[in-house]
Order: sequence, then C-alpha cells, then structure tokens
Amino acid sequence: MDTPHLALVTKMSGAFRSCSGITTNPAMNEWHTGHVTDMSNLFNGATAFNQNINNWDLSQVTTLNSSFKGCKSFNQPLDKWDVSAVTNMSNLFNGATEFNQPLGSWDVSHVENIGHVLQSAHAYNQDLSRWNVSSATNMAFMFYDAKSFNSNIGSWNTAKVVNMVSLLNSASAFNQNLGGWNLSSVAKAKNNDGSLVSMLSNSGMDCSNYSQTLKGWSENSSTPSQLTLGVTNLSYDQDYASNSRDALISNKNWTIAGDIMGQCTVSEAPVPVTLASFKGYINYGQATLTWQSGEELQFDHYELEALYDNNQQNKGQKQSKDSTIITGHFILVGKRVASGAGSYYSITLPQAAAKAYYRLKMVDKDGKISYSHNIVKLIWQPLDANVYVFPNPATGYINVRILSKSNKSRLHIFDATGKVVGEYKLLTGINKIPLVGLSAGVYYAALEGDSEKIKFIKK
Repeated sequence: MDTPHLALVTKMSGAFRSCSGITTNPAMNEWHTGHVTDMSNLFNGATAFNQNINNWDLSQVTTLNSSFKGCKSFNQPLDKWDVSAVTNMSNLFNGATEFNQPLGSWDVSHVENIGHVLQSAHAYNQDLSRWNVSSATNMAFMFYDAKSFNSNIGSWNTAKVVNMVSLLNSASAFNQNLGGWNLSSVAKAKNNDGSLVSMLSNSGMDCSNYSQTLKGWSENSSTPSQLTLGVTNLSYDQDYASNSRDALISNKNWTIAGDIMGQCTVSEAPVPVTLASFKGYINYGQATLTWQSGEELQFDHYELEALYDNNQQNKGQKQSKDSTIITGHFILVGKRVASGAGSYYSITLPQAAAKAYYRLKMVDKDGKISYSHNIVKLIWQPLDANVYVFPNPATGYINVRILSKSNKSRLHIFDATGKVVGEYKLLTGINKIPLVGLSAGVYYAALEGDSEKIKFIKK
C-alpha cells in the first residue's frame, strides 16, 4: 500500500470499509491525519485488519462512528489517540471481538453518542472508571454482549443520558454497583429510544450489587418516574432491597421486569465522597473551578491542586495532544472544608501559566485520600500581548478582548481544513464573535497578518 498524501484530506469515512483482505502495513502508522475530521466507518468490516496506528493525529476528528466495527482481528494500542474533539463514538468497536487495549486515558468529555461502542467486544475488560462521560446522551447497547467487561463505572456522571436501553444486557461478567448513577435525564420508553429497557438483563450483577443499585436509585430524589427497567435473571435481597424496589414501582410508577426476590449478604462499602460535577473556566487569566458533591460520609475537606504547563518544563509525562494522561508535580492552590452532601464549592485564582491542569484531592476524616476522576484543563492563551480569546470550548460565541488597537484589528476564523469561515472587525475592549452557523468541531482564530492561530472547540 502506497503512502498517501493526506495534507488536504478531511474525510476518511469508509476508506477501507469491507476490505477483508487488508491486514498490516507498517507505513500506515506514520500517515499524516492531522486535518481529518471524519473517520466514520474507516475500517468497518475489515475483518483481518490488525495494524498499529497509534501514532495517528486525531486532534481534529469529531466522528469515529463504526470505525472498527466488525474488525474481528484488531487488537492494537490506541492510547495515544487524542479524541478530545470527538462527539460521536457510536459502534466504534462493535464486534471487535479480539480488542482488549487500554482506553482509560481517552478524553471522552465531548462525546454525546457513545451507544454500542463496545457491543460484542467479547475480550474487552479494561479500566474505564476515569472516563468523563458527562456529555453523553446515548448509551444504548454500550456494553451489550461484552462478555468480559467488569470495570467499576459506578462513579460515572450520567446526568445527561437519555437512552440506556440494553446498556449492559448480556454483559455476563459485569458485577458492579450502579446505585450512584444519576438517571435524571433518562426518557420514558418509546420505540426503544429511551428508558432502561433490558438495561441489566442477563448481566453478571449479583444479588448484593443489584440490591444496592435498587436502593441507590430509589433514594435519589432526581430519579425520574415511569421508567421501564429490564433485569432478567437478576435477584435482590428481600430484607435489604424490597422496600426500595417497591418504592420505585409504587412511588415512581416504574415497571421492573425479570428479577426475582432472593436472599444474600449485602456488604455496603460506604464511599466517603462522590462528585456530581467538577468543572472549570477561565476569564481574563482568572481560573474558576467549581464542583458539587454527591455524598459526603465521614468526609473532611477538598484540596484543589494544579499542574502548570510552562513549556513542558515541569511535566513528568503528558499524553500527546494534551489528552488526559497527566503526571508531574501537582501543587496545592486552594482548600474547602466539607459542608454536606449536595453542596456547591468554588475557588477562583490567577492562573500561573498559559495552560494548567486541575484536580481535586479529597480527604476523609480518617485521612484516606482519593482524587477526582476527571482532570480539568484550562488554557489562557493570548493571540499576542494585548489580545485574549475565551471561553474555550465555546457554544454560541467567543469573546475576543483587545487591550489596545493596532494594525491587527481584524480576526479571521478558520475551520479544520484552513478555510476562512468568518471575518470580523475588532474594537478596543471585548468583542463578542457569534459562532452561529458553524457546526460542532475544531476551529482556529487568528489576527489579520499573523501566522499564529489559536485552536478552539465549538460545541
């Protein structure tokens, strides 16, 4: 296979779809994919493909839908991939029966559709506990028939998920407590596009974990009414969970189908603290970190820690393209004493570098320590000494602050291909630049006549 020239290529959708004869090509690992935005169906049905492509640059990619679907032989590392701009991962490894590589470092914080992602990935059992799925709305069939999967995903932020149909159906090894999941956005069942239909049916969840799951959902005030929960072949403890199950049915008008009442020893391991959210934003060089607690049991305080990126000098290791593997020296920059379950906390401080990574250190009353599952990355990067762009990521607009007018008074916005998609005149002060009409993805802002471009993400 020749090495293609991909400098101008933005779409690789279906490039090797159903190419059952393609196996390996070492040169492929060095392809320049930095401008590609669409890799959907890339190797869909390439049943023999098993080439290492871990060096690919995915920083512009927004869709990985079905990229390795049906790749029955593929089992290569992908931990270096920067998937931080991806919004659609549906069916990514559906039917990739041999795949079992670590993906825990992936930044999936912008992924909205993650349904079917590891469906029938029979060998997969890697730690995904630190995935930030706070943007996900679709988790239908996510681990359906993933026979080996048993990662502890009980602390995932599922507050936006609408569809959990068959999420862990037939995941026969899965045995974790999901009682901490937030079901507040889950929709009522309609044409199988919502609710909890067959969510846990034929999974490996034992009596203890299923009982705790029922209790957790029953006691959560945000749990919605009129859901349908499929739990075929699961059992719950009569003494521990009967009241919780009855409350979901009677008070919330749930339909729970397929389980039976049994007896088991339920050992609750109280978690001193859980986080409902941990977020941050930056404004004029001032970083603000906010979080909300879930539970706070025998919990003492939070410590906000920062790792400042000054031209990489203080970093031990950083995942390529600023993904979420962050090691190095985090320093204490703030502290908040626990004030109770459901409390909101905030710390604002000057950011000491253009780029910084923040995490929460959580200390319970007996001195045990845990850390937030997600690390917040904030970038404060001026286009020049007098010009600043924020927020990033953005939704409907970006603000461009110019401190003193110069001959660089026009702003150009480029898409991932280098095409100019917007041009604006800047005035001294704050200029609100609308992003209406721009689809979600990666863009660049640059001053007229300036070669420097600042990357930002439109949600």
